[in-house]
Amino acid sequence: MDLSQDRGTFAPRRLFGAYVRALLNDEIKRSGRERLELVKGDVLSLDQSGHPLVLHLDRGRAIQADIAVMAIGNFPPEPMPISHPSFYDTPFYRPDPWATEALTRLVSS
Repeated sequence: MDLSQDRGTFAPRRLFGAYVRALLNDEIKRSGRERLELVKGDVLSLDQSGHPLVLHLDRGRAIQADIAVMAIGNFPPEPMPISHPSFYDTPFYRPDPWATEALTRLVSS
C-alpha cells in the first residue's frame, strides 16, 4: 500500500481502524485491564443516575464505567443555504456524501 499521500488525504477506514486498535492495545498493556478494556457490542442504553455509569449492552450485558465515549459516526450534513434552492432538486445534488450511491450517475450528457 502506498502511504505517500497528501496530508489532506484520509486514511482508508481499515488502516485507520488498525492504527487505533494498536494504540488501544498498547494502552491496555501499559495500564492494565482494570483501567481500559475493549468491549465489542451495541450499547442499548446508558444509566447516568449514579456513579459509575452503567452501559446496557446487547446480549443482556452491562458494564460499569467512570467515562463513556459514544462514537456514533457521521450524520449526513445539513443542506447549505444557497440562492436557488431548486438546485437540491437536480440529479447533481447528493445530500449524503458518504452514501454508497453518492457518486453514481454524476456525469452530465
